[in-house]
Order: sequence, then structure tokens, then C-alpha cells
Amino acid sequence: MNKKLYILFTTILVLSFGIFTNVYAESPVKININGKEVKTDVDPYIKNGRTMVPVRFISEALGAEVKYGEDKKYNFQWVYVRAKKDDLGLSMKIGYPIATISEGTYRTDVAPEIKNSRTMLPLRFIADYLCLDVNWDDATKTVYLTSKKGWSFGGLDKYFDEEASRKLGEWLMNQNKTHEQYMNIFK
Repeated sequence: MNKKLYILFTTILVLSFGIFTNVYAESPVKININGKEVKTDVDPYIKNGRTMVPVRFISEALGAEVKYGEDKKYNFQWVYVRAKKDDLGLSMKIGYPIATISEGTYRTDVAPEIKNSRTMLPLRFIADYLCLDVNWDDATKTVYLTSKKGWSFGGLDKYFDEEASRKLGEWLMNQNKTHEQYMNIFK
């Protein structure tokens, strides 16, 4: 009888470690904008080493305009962010690690995605576009975003993709544009 009780107790103990480990495994990422902690309706999360955030929340908190759309001809969804009235907007296709501004093409290391009905973008990329300083506090899992003084358009130079920009320009000039040519730009 003691042996059965020992096995039962050991099994319960082992299973309880697994339950508690899952509950406390990862704390949510917090966001602080210009000294004020802000809450989103969908928690930011980390994917492939990048913090993903709901684009509308971050962009509109900083005065940017956000629009969404669907291209039925080429079968993709997109998100458009424009930082200021006179600035060029940033367009990104959901599921593709590419952003376009006019005919310029920029490559991110994590593609935008939809999670819990929200469009999530890599924070570092959107922060660079909006010219924000970004700091990470690993102990508290907090991202600190600070507006730079003397705002100027975009800090995306390190993301520029010359080959994809060339392909997009060629596609735009082509009178017989095809879906396949367009999608090849974003590979």
C-alpha cells in the first residue's frame, strides 16, 4: 500500500510542477510611451526575438493615421500607416516581411500578422518608421518608446531592400502586370 501511495504522491508532485511552470512561464510585455505605461486590448508578444504590437494602438497613440484594406485582385490584406499629413505613408502586406513607401521597398525580419483580430507589427520597425527611441528593460519586460525631438521622416535606412525596390519599380512600369510577378517581389 505504501508503494502505491508513494507513486501517487510522486505523480501528483511531478504534474503540479508542470502546471505551475506553464502559469508562470512568461509575463506579458508592457509598453511605456513617453513616460506613460499604456494598455492594449491585445497583449504584445515576442516572436522570433521581436516584440509584436497592435499597429493601430501604437500608431494612433503617436498621432499617426492607420487604414486597412484588402486587394482582391492580388489576394492579400494590407495595413497603411501615415505618420503626418504631409509625409509618405508606409504600406505593409499581412504575412509578408516587406513594407513599401512610394516605390521604396523595405524588408523586416518578422512579417505583420493578424492575432485576435488585431494587426500586429514588429515594434522596432514601426518605431523606426515613426522615429522613436526604443529601450527594453528585460527585468520588467517593458518596452520604452520615446519621441525624438525634431521629428523627421523615418529611420528605415537599415531596412532598405534595393533588389525588391527595383522589382517593384519594374512591375509598376509593366503594362501587362501579373499577379505572379507582383508576389515575386515580396519573396
